[in-house]
Amino acid sequence: MAITGNWGTSKVINNAGLHYIDIPSCIAPGQYLLRAEMIALHGAGSSGGAQLYMECAQINVVGGTGAVSPKTYSIPGIYKSNDPGILVNIYSMTTSSKYTIPGPPLFTCAGGSGGSGPVTTQPEPVVEVPAPTQPEPVDSGCEAAQWQQCGGQNYSGCTRCAAGFTCKNINQYYHQCS
Repeated sequence: MAITGNWGTSKVINNAGLHYIDIPSCIAPGQYLLRAEMIALHGAGSSGGAQLYMECAQINVVGGTGAVSPKTYSIPGIYKSNDPGILVNIYSMTTSSKYTIPGPPLFTCAGGSGGSGPVTTQPEPVVEVPAPTQPEPVDSGCEAAQWQQCGGQNYSGCTRCAAGFTCKNINQYYHQCS
């Protein structure tokens, strides 16, 4: 998917948190676990840096005539730390870059138990293209607490960490007190 200059969360915010999901007509009636997730990629340039935010819902499909049971996957285990959509430096991407959605193929009626390709139009993940570089901020005299941002390109807040913590360079745009 091409970079468009917007964060993927913009769609969620603009829709007041609502997202409609079409259940394929070929799915057999029964109990299913529906999992939706967002992946924060600001730290994904290094292994273990991607942050996964997920929600699950137990759903009961009833009244349909479908007979196909989707393939199941183990969670955790659905991703590997070096999968292209999990280990990616979004700050080196350009408007012509492609983002690879991590995980197994989406279920489709045409593919039966695993499939390739979406059942319906998949939301396009989007990543913000960074602004032109600016010099690092000068120490403002204030202190950032543990887990707060303490530096990075275009950052203008506190650049010194509270006693006992150091400012760790997560990537060129985000440094954090830890």
